[in-house]
Formats: sequence, structure tokens, C-alpha cells
Amino acid sequence: MLFQHLINLARLANTSLYVRTSTSLYHFRIEFKPKVNSDGNRIYSSFVRETVATNIKSYCCRRISGAIIVQLPVSTREEQQSTHRMTGAKINSGSGNKNSSVIAGKIDDAGAARGADGTGSVDAIPVELLPTPVKGLSDRKEYRSLRLSNGLRVLLVSDRVRHGEASAAAELEQQDDAEEGEAEGASGSEEEEEGEESEGEEEEGEEGVPASRGSGNSEYKAAASLAISWGSCESPPELPGLMHFLEHMVFMGSEKYPAENSFDDFITRHGGSDNAYTDSEHTNFHLNVHEAYLWEALDRFSQFFVSPLMKKNAMERERNAVDSEFIMALPSDSNREQQLLISLVPEGHPASIFTWGNAASLSALPDDHVHKRLHQLREKLYSAQYMTLAVQSRHTLDAMQQQVARIFSQIPNNGLEAHDYSHLPFAFPASSFNKLIKMEAMKAKHTLAVTWFLPPMLKDYRRQPLRLLSNLIGHEGHGSLLSYYMHRNWSCGLVAESEEGDFDHGSFCSQLRVVIDLTEEGFKNVDQILLALFQYTSLLRTQPPTLEMFQEFQKLAKLNIDFEVESEPMENVEKLSACMLYYTSEDYLTGANLMFDFDPQFMQEISERLTPDTANIVLRSRLLGDFTGQDTKTEKWFGTKYTIEEISEEWRQLFSTAETCKNPSLHLPHPNPFIPTDFSLLHVPSPLTSAPQVPKIVVSHPTKGNLFYKPDYKFELPVVHVKIQFELQKLPERETVRFLNVVSTLLQCYRYHLLESIYDALLAKCSYSITYSTDSGIVLSLGGFSQTVQELLILLLDYLANFRKNFSEKQFEMLKDLETRKLYNSVCKPNNIRNFFRLHLLLPKYPHPLELLQLMGTVTTADVLSLSQNLLNNARVNMLVQGNIGEKEAIALYNIMQSHVLRTVSEEDPVQLLPMPGYHVLSEGVTVMRVGTTNLADGNSAISNYYQGEPGTLRSQLLLDFLSSAIEEQCFDTLRTQEQLSYSVYSQANESNGVCGFSIHITPQAEKFSVHHTDTRIEAFLSCFLKRLSEMTADSFETLKETVLKMKKIDDLALDEEIYRNWGEILRREFLFDRLHRQIELLDGITKAELIAFYNSLVDPQLSGYRKLSVQVVGSAHHKAHNPPPIQQLLDGGNSCLEFQSCPASESPTPATCKSPPMFVQQCQDYISTLTEKPPHQITQ
Repeated sequence: MLFQHLINLARLANTSLYVRTSTSLYHFRIEFKPKVNSDGNRIYSSFVRETVATNIKSYCCRRISGAIIVQLPVSTREEQQSTHRMTGAKINSGSGNKNSSVIAGKIDDAGAARGADGTGSVDAIPVELLPTPVKGLSDRKEYRSLRLSNGLRVLLVSDRVRHGEASAAAELEQQDDAEEGEAEGASGSEEEEEGEESEGEEEEGEEGVPASRGSGNSEYKAAASLAISWGSCESPPELPGLMHFLEHMVFMGSEKYPAENSFDDFITRHGGSDNAYTDSEHTNFHLNVHEAYLWEALDRFSQFFVSPLMKKNAMERERNAVDSEFIMALPSDSNREQQLLISLVPEGHPASIFTWGNAASLSALPDDHVHKRLHQLREKLYSAQYMTLAVQSRHTLDAMQQQVARIFSQIPNNGLEAHDYSHLPFAFPASSFNKLIKMEAMKAKHTLAVTWFLPPMLKDYRRQPLRLLSNLIGHEGHGSLLSYYMHRNWSCGLVAESEEGDFDHGSFCSQLRVVIDLTEEGFKNVDQILLALFQYTSLLRTQPPTLEMFQEFQKLAKLNIDFEVESEPMENVEKLSACMLYYTSEDYLTGANLMFDFDPQFMQEISERLTPDTANIVLRSRLLGDFTGQDTKTEKWFGTKYTIEEISEEWRQLFSTAETCKNPSLHLPHPNPFIPTDFSLLHVPSPLTSAPQVPKIVVSHPTKGNLFYKPDYKFELPVVHVKIQFELQKLPERETVRFLNVVSTLLQCYRYHLLESIYDALLAKCSYSITYSTDSGIVLSLGGFSQTVQELLILLLDYLANFRKNFSEKQFEMLKDLETRKLYNSVCKPNNIRNFFRLHLLLPKYPHPLELLQLMGTVTTADVLSLSQNLLNNARVNMLVQGNIGEKEAIALYNIMQSHVLRTVSEEDPVQLLPMPGYHVLSEGVTVMRVGTTNLADGNSAISNYYQGEPGTLRSQLLLDFLSSAIEEQCFDTLRTQEQLSYSVYSQANESNGVCGFSIHITPQAEKFSVHHTDTRIEAFLSCFLKRLSEMTADSFETLKETVLKMKKIDDLALDEEIYRNWGEILRREFLFDRLHRQIELLDGITKAELIAFYNSLVDPQLSGYRKLSVQVVGSAHHKAHNPPPIQQLLDGGNSCLEFQSCPASESPTPATCKSPPMFVQQCQDYISTLTEKPPHQITQ
């Protein structure tokens, strides 16, 4: 038989033979193992290739680089069974297809190839099995830990139990795609293949399009993440940020896939996404993609680390990208503080390196030298022994092992020793860091940060005490530090952090960091706030945590592991690959979260270090002055102004009393009453198909509202989610912009009142949120274990009913100031201004941000107390209860909620409710709103080009999905990668109260690109994209259609996703809970011509009905010379703080394709008054 002949050839010719079968075909793939010449080039034996090809020339076959593909008809089932008998392989057909491989061995029943002795590794690639990770109680995923022959450690995650196995079609498709990908990577003649190296080719405030993924479907996004145990600290001192630059450069093509954008393009075309980051001591790359394309995606991904090109001509573009990323990070106070602390580390120590990189740092040497150093760094540090890889899909573990070992064993191991920083002096000695640092603040926010730099504890993670100590210091319940501060109106928030990143928890140190958000009153009492903190750390020494307290927090941590909400695969593997760098294989899943061993002696040793004499204190606030004195210093990279001084003797004497003067208001936490003990699940009905597939209405009343209910049998978690919408009664004062200020202040007070009482519940995996919007009214969301959710609901509603009882005038003033500063900080960001104004012009009643800020000062205690008395009166209530709860229990929750709504009129007598806002029909043609930034200290401009379409239908929603999938990567590649307009470039499908639209958003640097130039480049791209759409082949369009279909059919990973989709239908009052299924039914009828027509209807300026809105915020080209505006300036000036700009004479007034010149908005309200307002459009057909 041919099959036996191929096996013999495989053994003799140093090849791999892959065999698959469908109902009608055998699929043979013969891979030739190359020799490597002295130059490192791969050489394939032409004799071997021709020998194999000659023997199978009568069959359907095709050649690609390094392989021959053969398809052979399967004549009968008996032939399959004969093949099975001959080879010892079980070859399945239909839905049971498996990829298999054999080299002088056999294929086992699970589809895993093993060595000739029946042991060893899949695909004859040696691997070492490592201990299997310990997982949580409800985790249904399967895990396997490996070490490949090159030293790379791998964690395979199979999610097939809960979400079903990868389909047979996907298995076949993956292998064919991988083969085609290799063909794409090959270039030139056979002579080149055999020995010559070839060069290759050179939203906010608005409901988005309804969720485009669903429940009970068959598709899945697989994901992978690779982490490297080197980060920015390994950048050479003369080129700081080079490791970050290297992370960017490996994306720019490889020898096998030389096109610069081929990886991103492949991932996006197949429904995925990718990203990377560089931390101080590790680098992480991650991707997701539709499962059918996983193996080719991983093959392309692996080439980042096998043979990336990193061509010199790509350097300038990616250097600009790094610089743009840095410019966007400049206004962040937390980034500035971290870099300031790094700058105080002794020069020459790896921890002193500027980690971000920017245009200046990466241009410090000639490009030839930079290019050479990039390649040297990659060869030294991007080596297999320093890498960890996590891959998640629905394939079997055997199938995953086979493919991952085949693909990633190619990554070279340079044989160098693992790095060790232990010989270096401690980077953060108390002699240098036990200081008081005052730094200028970019935000209108007062922050006190106290940091203890402790010896590194990475290797002691099973017994290190920082998790417990940070939980105790950061506790928010009765007797806590925050409680003490709040009762004195000194603080509105406190966080105790450890293990937040490499800088906080790495090879150089472990940090315990306490960050306190101060009120103005707190700013005046910083010494007393610090004293209380030191009194609490003293308490931890004199009354150390007991074993019982440790066990309670251990139990809470285990709850989070045992009943963890399943995260997106890419998010999951990104986290896992990083954890694999630090924890043993048994603890890959739990090492970052669980508390393992109680070591009171070690805890006491660390507690003894938490004293005033070892603390670093950083205070940042606008109230510190303008930093113009002689003692002012300027940090080199971020330009942060600061002073550094010894802690005064007066303060030291005060702090010394912390040991002797105990604070009676402070004590360790009491036992947590919210820890559940009942984890029983609902009885599953038989048959399961009899269970409701969508929420059903179990209570309905024309004026009181509706209860929607759906039990959950899929996710097998003992949790319940409750969503409550209060449609408020229409009153004149509730239709003003000022009402938004009053209700936002009331809700802020409510959250503040709740904090102490609800904190135990939040620790025990409960959650809640409460918001107000003009679209939805008041929305209260809560979730928790089935056993505790009713208690949580009662607590939330009782605090709302007793608002006046808990109200304090001083707290009101403090929280009003907090809301004012939050609004101010928001309007100082160009991106926020851009988004605010787009929605302000599009949506009636959407507030003007500066008007909100100005009116906040007019809110009084009387306003808030009056509203608290009648907020929910006569409200119509929609409630969704979904999860592990019976119908009777759901109705009981509904009745509890209704008992808190006061009815001042007859239940049968309807009251007028606040209406849902509609939308504005934009003026035909081009409308431009160009304004100067409110913050001259920010060097970023922001532009959003929005193209308004018609009221939506199910079909137009689907066309938006097609357009989004087709344009996303093209937009990013053209405007970001090629033209380098900004680090932040993205396209977006928009649905504004039922109207379909499309937008492109860019944040250019003001000193590099004008908003006019950016606008013209967006238009040029849209014109070119039309050409690309028109030239799209039938096969490419079918691939696009398949991508959209797979997106629609992706299974929900968590109950939250299904609830989010159902709740959106209720809030929009469309109730189309099977929207996805209806769209899937329409999908096959979408044509390329229809997509082009839809695209043209949005962006073609020659067509009637063309409506473009370009919101442009002009940033400051001289931002380094300015400070943020005083808050009072914006409070007093309101709208007048915005400089509306007209079209200057230097700009071309209109593109040649436009029918009429653009209209520049000079006053928002004047323009809005010219627009037609339409009621909200419901998309149900």
C-alpha cells in the first residue's frame, strides 16, 4: 500500500509524516528535516525530495518549502480499518478527526504520536513532563506542564470540557492553513531554498453595537502568550529603553514570513488581536485568534524568536511608535512618580535604567550601532531557556503538545546561564530613600504614598507575609486605617499594594506601598495621617496576626481561586505565562493569589521593618506650589519637578510616639460574616433543552415594572447576578444638566456611606455598582454567592433608604470637591474632550463637560437631601436575575426591591417617566468642531472622524461587523505603522441610540502632526480602502465572512458575558435576546457588492446623505513649557475656556471630492439648534 511505502520513506529520509483522514480523503504531509550549513542556513536534500515525489507522482500532491502534501481518496471503511491494523494507528473519521504524526513509531488511540517503544514525546520531539498545576474547584480546564528540549517551559490549557472539543473541520483547516502559510513564507527558486538566504519582502457614554458573541455556539478564540525573563533593566545604559524597542521590532517580519505586517494582518483577518509589553524584568507577547487558525498563528508567532528580520529601515517607524507611547504616558502622575524613584537608584545599577525609551534615548547612538545592539540583545536574551509559553484552546492536550513542541522547539537556546542579580548591592537603601519627596502633580489630586523597600521575596512566595500585611493595612472595614481617616474627612481612598509588577516585586526588592487619596483637610494633616499609619504598623508588631486570621484570609483567597470567573483566553494565558517565570509548575495557577504557609517568625521579621525610619514618603499635590525654588530638581526623562529632603526632626519625634501611644480607633479586622458555606448548585432539568434559553418575564406590571429571570446550568458556579433599572419619574428639575451633578454627588455620598459595612462582602467575592445616565436612569448591579446575595441586596437598599440618617455636611463638601476634581481631571485629557464633544453633538441631553464642571459648584446639601427623599418614588423597575437561583427565590428578591420603591399614586395610575433620549441627524456634508486643548501641559492632540449612517437594522448591524473586521488591521497598519501618525490609532463601529455609524480615532503628537494633516490622511486611507474592498477576491471575501461568522458563534466564557448581552437588550427595550442567531441566519446572504455599497453610503462625500463629523482637539506643541490650568480657571470660565477655531487660510478648504466646504462649529448650542432630533430607534428587524 502507498501508506506503508510513505512510512518507509519517512524513516529512511529523515522526514516527518503527518496523517489525517476525513470521510473521503487521506491527507498526507511529508516534512523534510533540513541540515544546517555553517552559515546557519537550512538545506533540504533535493535527492530526498525528488525520491519521495517520484514515488507518489500519480497522486494529487503539491510541493511547498520543506514539504510535500498528498491527498489520497479513502475507498472504504474496510481500507481505514486495514490501515489501522497495519500501523497500529486508530484513524478516525467524521467528527473524531485528529492530527497525528509518526517517525519510526506508532500513533496511540488518543492521536498522540509516541516513540517506537511506546513512550517518549508526541511527534518524536522530546519533552519533559513537569508536575501538573493545582487548580480551583470549579475550573474545568485541563492542564499539562512541559519543558521542551530547548529549555522552553510550556503550559497547555485545554478548555474542551466546558466549551466542547475543537471541530473536525477546524482540525483539517488548521493543518491546511499552516501548509499554505509555509508556502507564503517561501520565496525564490529551489536553489534559494536549498542553500541561499533570501531577503524576502520589504467609547464612552454610548451603548456600542450589541455584543457580537453568543451562548451555546461552537466557535472559540484560542490564545497564546510567551514571556521572557528579561525586561527593560537589561537595556544598555547608553541606549535606555532598547529592550522596549526590541519588543516592537520583532513584530516587523521574519525570514519565514518577511512582510512587515504579515503577522498582525493574519491575526486580524482571522478574528484575533495581539499585543506585547516590556516590564522592568520581563517581556510578554500575547495573541488570540479563531481556533481554526491557531497552529499557523503560532508558527508565525514563533518566528519572532526564531529568525526575526528587524531590518534597519523599520527602525525609524518603530522608534516613533515608542516615542508616541512615551508622550501619551507623560501626563500620568503614577508613571512620573515611579520614574522619579528609579532615578534615585545609584547610577549603573540595572534598576536605574529609564524603562520606557523615547526618540531621544533611542537616538543617542548612530542607527548602525543601534541596529547592531538590537540584534545582539535578541540573540543574547530572546533565548528558549529564558522563555515560558502558555497556550489555550479546545484541542486535546495530546494534540496541543504535538503542535506546540513541533513549532516552538525551533527557538534556539544559546546555552547561557540564567541571570542572577543577587550579587548586586541593594538598590533602595534606607540611607537614600528614607526621605520626604514632594513632586508636582499633573492631576488635581492630592496623594500621599508611603513605600517600604524590602529585600526581594520572589523565591519565598509560599511563606512571604506581604499578601496578608497588605490586606490588613488596606482593609476598609470598621477599625481600619481608611475608616479612621474617613471619619475625620482626611481621605476618600486607600490602597495597600504589593506584587503589582516587576518594580514592586522583583529581583531588586519587594515593596509594600500604601497610597492614600487625600482631601484638602487631609493634606493639611499629613503628619497625623502618617502617625496613624505608623501606629497601625506598630499594632501589627505588638498584636501580630494569628493563625486563625491567616486562615480566614487564606479561605478568602481560595474562594477567588475555586470560583474564579473564567477570563478571556488571551487575558488568561498572558497572566499564566508571566506567573510561570516565578512559580513552580504546581503553583502556576495559584502562586500569585493563594496564601500557602503561615510563618509567624518571617511575618514578624518583615513587620519589624515597617517603621518610620525605613519609609519613603512621596507627597504630590498642586497645593505644594509651583516648584520654582532653588532646591527644586527636575527628573531627566519625564521632566517632573520635585524636592527631596530629610524627614524633619519634629516629624520623627511625632512618629516615635507610634510605639507607645496606641490608637484606640484602630484594630485588626473582625471575622468576616459574608464568607459562604453553601456551594450547592441548581438541580439540572431533564432534558436540559427544557430549560429556558433566554430570560423570561416572570412578573410584569404596567407601572411597577418587570422581572426577567433565567437560571444558569452551564457555568456551574454557585453565584447569582442581579441587575436593576429604575426608570425615574419625570420632574422638571430632572431634565436639566444640573440634575446630573446632583445625582452624581448623591451616589458618591451613598458609596461612601456604604464602604465600611459592605467591605466584608466585597472581600467575600460579592460586588456592586450604582450609576446614573440619561439613557438608562439609575442602574444598580450586584452579584455574589447564592447564599449571600439576598443579604447583599437588603444592605444596599437599606442604605439607600436611610441616606439622610448617614448624611454628613462635612462629608458632602469633601465628596463634592472630589467630584469636581474628577470632572476637572477628565476635561484636561484631549481624548476625553474629543469623545465628550462627539457624543454631545450626536445625542440629545448628553452633557457638555465644561458645563458640568462649572455647575458642580452650585450643588447644595439641600439639593442632595431633597433628591434622596424622592429619587425612587414611582419609579418603573426592570430587574434581571440570572444564575444559580430558583424562580421563587428570584421573585423574593424582586419583592424586596419593590418594597423600597414608594408609590405616591395608584399602582394602576401611570406617571410620566423620563424619556429615553434619541439622536441628532447631522448636517449633510462635513462638519468640523476644532477646539484648542484645555491643558497646555499635554502634548497630545486628538481627532475623531465619525460617519453617520441611517437608523439600523439587523442587516446593517451585520454589515458594520463586516466592515470592522475588514478595516481594523488596514487602518492600524496604514495610519499607525506606515504613516506613524500616532501610537493610538483605531477604528470603531458605532451605534448611537439605534443609528449605525463608523469612526476612526487618532491621538497625534501636536509637535509632529496637525489635526488637519491627520484628517486628510484619514480621508486618503478611506479612499484607498475602497479600492482594496473593490479588489477583494471571492476567496478573501469568503474568509471575511467566515471571520464574522466565527465571531458571532464564539461561546460565552463566563456568565457575565451572557448577562451583559441580555441586560443590553432590556436597557434598549428591544428584548431581542436571540439577536445573534437572527444575524447568523442573515450572514450567508451578505455579498461583497452589498458591503461596498454600505461602506460608500457612510464615507463617500459625493453621495446624498453623506454626514461626517470631525471633532478635533488641538494639543500643545510646547507642552514642556506649561503647567496644567488651575482648577478655578476652568470653574470660572466654563465653556469660554474652549477656543473654537475656524479653517485657516493655509488649509485647503475642502477635499476635491467634497460637494461643499466643511462647516466649522463655533458654538455647540447654535449648531445643535439647527439639527433634527429623532426618537431612539429600536433595532429589532
